Amino acid sequence: ARLRAARENTALPQARGDDVSETFAAPAQQGFQTASEPQTRGADAAAQQGLQQDFQTASAPARETAALSDGADFAAAAEAAVPQGFQTASEPQARGADAAAQQDWQRGFQTASAPRRPSENVPTAPQDAGNTLWAWFVRGNPLLKTGVVVLFLGLAFLLRYASERVQIPVGLRYLTVAGAGLAAALAGWKLQGRRREYGLVLEGFGMAVMYLTALAALKLHPLLPAPVVFAAMAALVAAAAAMAVKQDAQPMAQAALVGGLAAPLLVSDGSGQYVVLFSYLALLNAGVAAVAWFKAWRPLNLTGFAGTFLIGAAWGLRDYAPPLFASVEPFLLYHWLLYTLVALFFARRRLLDAEADDAPPLADNATLDEIFTRIAAHGMRVPLPDHTLLFGTAFAAFGLQWAMVKHWPHGAGWSALGFAAAYALFALLLRGEGGLRPLRQAFAALALVWATLAVPLFFNGADTASLWTLEAALVYWFGLRQRLPHLRLSALAVYLLAALAQLAAFRVGAGVSGGLIQGSPTAALLAAAGGGLLYFSWAQYRREGSAAWERGFQTAAAAAALFYASLLPLLLFASAKPLMTAYALLALAWAACRYRQGQAVFAVFALLCALVLPLAYLADPFCCFAFLPLGARHALPLFDAAHYLLLSAALAAAAWLLSRPQRGGAGQAAGAVVLAIALALADAAWRGVLWPSENAARWLHPVLLLAPFVFAARYLRRRGAQYLLLAAALFYAALLLPENFRAAPFAAWGILAAHTALAAWLLSDEGADTEDADGGFTAAVHAAALLLFGLLWQKLVFQTASLWLGGVWLQLTWLAVPAAYLLLSAKARPALFARHPSAYRAFGGAACALAAAAWLLWANFSAPHAPSPLPYLPVFNPLELAAAALLWFGFAALPRLGRNENARRAGFYALCAAAFLTISAGVMRLWHFYGGTAWRADALLRSVGLQAGLSVVWALAAIVLMVSGNRSGRRARWMAGAVLMGVVVVKLFLVELGNSGGIERIASFIIVGLLLLLVGWFAPVPPREGEGGGDE
Repeated sequence: ARLRAARENTALPQARGDDVSETFAAPAQQGFQTASEPQTRGADAAAQQGLQQDFQTASAPARETAALSDGADFAAAAEAAVPQGFQTASEPQARGADAAAQQDWQRGFQTASAPRRPSENVPTAPQDAGNTLWAWFVRGNPLLKTGVVVLFLGLAFLLRYASERVQIPVGLRYLTVAGAGLAAALAGWKLQGRRREYGLVLEGFGMAVMYLTALAALKLHPLLPAPVVFAAMAALVAAAAAMAVKQDAQPMAQAALVGGLAAPLLVSDGSGQYVVLFSYLALLNAGVAAVAWFKAWRPLNLTGFAGTFLIGAAWGLRDYAPPLFASVEPFLLYHWLLYTLVALFFARRRLLDAEADDAPPLADNATLDEIFTRIAAHGMRVPLPDHTLLFGTAFAAFGLQWAMVKHWPHGAGWSALGFAAAYALFALLLRGEGGLRPLRQAFAALALVWATLAVPLFFNGADTASLWTLEAALVYWFGLRQRLPHLRLSALAVYLLAALAQLAAFRVGAGVSGGLIQGSPTAALLAAAGGGLLYFSWAQYRREGSAAWERGFQTAAAAAALFYASLLPLLLFASAKPLMTAYALLALAWAACRYRQGQAVFAVFALLCALVLPLAYLADPFCCFAFLPLGARHALPLFDAAHYLLLSAALAAAAWLLSRPQRGGAGQAAGAVVLAIALALADAAWRGVLWPSENAARWLHPVLLLAPFVFAARYLRRRGAQYLLLAAALFYAALLLPENFRAAPFAAWGILAAHTALAAWLLSDEGADTEDADGGFTAAVHAAALLLFGLLWQKLVFQTASLWLGGVWLQLTWLAVPAAYLLLSAKARPALFARHPSAYRAFGGAACALAAAAWLLWANFSAPHAPSPLPYLPVFNPLELAAAALLWFGFAALPRLGRNENARRAGFYALCAAAFLTISAGVMRLWHFYGGTAWRADALLRSVGLQAGLSVVWALAAIVLMVSGNRSGRRARWMAGAVLMGVVVVKLFLVELGNSGGIERIASFIIVGLLLLLVGWFAPVPPREGEGGGDE
């Protein structure tokens, strides 16, 4: 009676405290029962009166919610009544109840109002930007959704099979399939109240079945005309979208939109009615924008944008012609502006609803870290889908526009200017909005990008880079005046990239302008002018107090400008006198700039220009030998010039060292001369002047290799020189054995035996310090010697065993040395490994583990051998028993990794992968020995039984993982099984059903789909609170 009175907004009768508690006992269960007893004891008549009024006030919001049935729970009405009724009730309770009653009453209100959540149906409270279609698929119950897809394909294959072999009227077949889809959709509509996700998936499945049935009625059997089928498909799309909006199901809306985008393509008859197509897309995208107004479904906007522009691009590649420009251009502009406005709307809402950007403005001398942090902070205030939609729409629309106007002179350039003007207009319209600074900057950046892109579309390549340098100078000056460090950073980066790109316009050789270098003097002059404007504007306004990054960038910009200015004489002149005069003037100018500005970069270029003059010969006698070849040849090949410049740099360095004030006497001078001579001789040796013979170089190389180790043995005796000698000898042997001792294997074995004896003698020295004494060098030498020793023993064992054994037994011998070492390390006394545990335990164990892993891969996937004289038995054969023992030993050794959780997790994953590969290889060997399948990749892929066996084994492993994960509550284990099941399903599509349509494969699809549905219902993914511990 009270529930009915609450729905009809009638006043409750005068209630005592017992009636109050009885009324609220059902919905509240705990909180209101706690509140009723203190209210009964501590409330007077005035409190009861106020309580009655509050109940009357609370009934009005309850009536405005969904209609309640007689047996419905009162919780929904209580939740809707909380914001008004409970707040109104607080004052009378404060007047008529004591402190304890008030506290209990408030706890009751909090208990009733806890399940309330804010509505997410309006753009002011958008959903998470990461809620994409993939996120929907992997969250919740992905097994259920996979089962629906598999079952759907199984029914489709069954329909095709039945149409080819079963004599049933065609219309009845289509009505049966469409009825099954309708039944699935209705069942999903009923179930979504209890199991929302399950019901929504069934709804989508049913709508997809009806959608494809209508398409098949047009394509496979022309039962219906194209306009009727198109209308039916559009109606299904509209119905699915309406159901999605009503049920707040974003994935269903995305699926409906994909179906709507595909409908005109699927029913097209090739008549080329592009105006109808684009009008339909315009109407469909208007619906997307309308849905976006009510629902903050950004992935839906991305789907509409991507599908529309892909369809437009595909049509343009096939059918567009220049005479169609006037009828196609309005549709392109419409969709460009529509999705730009959609992105603008959502980004504006997010920025305005977010907290105010009260951060102080960026300092004019901000560091790079501060600049990038501020840019990232502004960018994070706008969700990623809005970024993608805004910038993706801009670039996609301009790409299509470029393709449409490329046949016109400068058509793309004018289009770029139009795009720049539009985005500049958007930036100006947002100028007065204080909280929209990131969005305004995004539009300004787009305007700058299109304005920059317009330059190469109007000019050639050489002039483009030059104009970019001038544009960078102007942008830098604007950022300088407006105190915007991030804008100055962008301008400097653009200038340096443009200056670097400008180098491609110059070639060595006689130019058209009469110089020694081919290229445009105007381009070099503009590049130098741009860099000069950058540097001197900074030097005048921002030199004092500039950040370190700006000083470095300005130095680089000044160097680029000086380089292009110094390049001008080579572009204009070819004779000696004009070149000498020009470089003399440039050297003087750069020296004057160095005197005024105090920058070292001017001194460097002044010196480089002065080196061209004949006066340089008098200043340094060494330079005479360097520049005489340059003076004799005007147009040098690039590699010859590089060679002579390298020699010149070496000799100039020697002359500079000789001219310095001497602090070490004649020895330092002699060392400088030796250094210069060594560099020159090294260069000559590199060119093959002194040692053209390969034999001389072969014997000279080991001598030079051993020289530093001999020096170490002489002066580093207390720091382990014997280990250096050991490393040098081992390295020497490793270099010379493959070449010098190829024809003398016994001599090679003798050298290796001598090195092993030397290693044993050095490593047996008990008086050495621990590995911490020399920073781990001694332990590294021990590890190298251990590795060499193990490799020698392994080769000896294999060569000895190959005299008597073969096949799988010979394969097992490769495990002899690693197994022996692991057993030795487990059973030996700790004193043998205590001096260098990093070498003998860590390195030795890791080397053995790598050897075992390599053996598993090689033995499992190399050609299998029967264990003669024994027969091959599945599982119980030497190879698989050894593999099982290795895996067991690996899992048993995981706890020995200690507290290194990352290492234990990586080892666990590696062992699981090795076990998976071993099981798969065992199945392949089974079909090789018993099924006669050849051990070749093509034969194994073509074997139907083998592929079915692999699918069964993998599916069984996946089910074991999922069931155990569900029972134990370990989400990671369940997800691993789900991924493996996904691999099985993908393999089923790509391999088993590649070229076959038999009833067995169709039945497997349907059965697997039904099983996945059942598993998804009874064993879904465990909650996140149940994720396991460290063993997973």
